[in-house]
Amino acid sequence: MTQTNAQGATPARYGPVAQLLHWSMFALIALQWLGGKVMGKLPKSGSLRGIAFDTHETLGLLLLLLVFVRISWRMAHPAPRIDGPRWQQAAARVAHLALYLLLIALPVAGYLSLSASGYDTAFFGWQIPAALEKDAALQQRLSGVHQVLAFALLAVVVLHVAAALWHHVVARDATLRRMLPVRRTGAATVPAET
Repeated sequence: MTQTNAQGATPARYGPVAQLLHWSMFALIALQWLGGKVMGKLPKSGSLRGIAFDTHETLGLLLLLLVFVRISWRMAHPAPRIDGPRWQQAAARVAHLALYLLLIALPVAGYLSLSASGYDTAFFGWQIPAALEKDAALQQRLSGVHQVLAFALLAVVVLHVAAALWHHVVARDATLRRMLPVRRTGAATVPAET
């Protein structure tokens, strides 16, 4: 029988807290990507554009906070073992590290870009003061960095999803299932792995 710890994790799968953090962050990343594409196309006059930018700023800072929560959780609750050849294990570690680094760098670049444009950053109705003096040239460079990091994050997320689907459909192993909730039928638990 598989041993489950107090957080619901086993040596072969993530617990409910890690799963919640993972899928919440995935949803926020998707919302941020879509929001980033749409908000620049909104009319400059009108409140909808301001609401879109405030929401994008708020969700970006929320993602930054969640990354640190997730890193802290992972340090206290190690991830399940990675099965497969060593090159796959190394690729998985590099991909996770890249995700964490990009999820820190991207909102920081966005905040600094907004600061250099002379605006404070919205966070759930509060205003976080700008960290930089207004500087149009610096703002353009930082905005470019923010966009490059956004595309880099998209690329890593797409690779991450593709790898998970490959493991599930082609390799037919439990890699994807270990990040999904255990299905329950009545009081009995359907085994997560076969």
